[in-house]
Amino acid sequence: MKRYKQIEESKKMIQEAFLRLLQEHNINEISISMIAQKAKIGRNTFYNHYQKKEDVFYDIMNQILNEAKSVMKKEGEFTARNFLIYRFNFIKQNPLISIFHKHQEIQQLFLRFQEEQAAILPIPVLKDSYRMEFLKGGIGRVTSKWVMNGMKEPPEEMADQILSFFQPTT
Repeated sequence: MKRYKQIEESKKMIQEAFLRLLQEHNINEISISMIAQKAKIGRNTFYNHYQKKEDVFYDIMNQILNEAKSVMKKEGEFTARNFLIYRFNFIKQNPLISIFHKHQEIQQLFLRFQEEQAAILPIPVLKDSYRMEFLKGGIGRVTSKWVMNGMKEPPEEMADQILSFFQPTT
């Protein structure tokens, strides 16, 4: 148990150092050595947990996603609208997302992460693979645009805008 706690503490130190550096530098300027120095660990400790700095980003985003999934399970009804409302509320309330959007390179990682995670959206699986790819990419891009525009629209409105694409037209 002690070893597990030590591993988690090291990862947390690395993640916090990475986030602090992102507030001061472009991701391309950040090196593994800078992260290790800021975290007050050796480079080998970094490599015990991550292969590259982008892996730190993905680990942070996976933690955020797992937290979101946990809350959604506790709240009960898992509909597409509830999921989207929760997603937009969570992003609006999480300062990390704004930090990530300040960096062009991080935006690309964020979009890729969102596209990978969009598959959990509880909309019936589309048989057409092109439509499914459009759905996964579209939600990520709409979310990114919303964040870049200052998150002015309420989460409910954003959820309804996305779901309107799936309403049959008469």
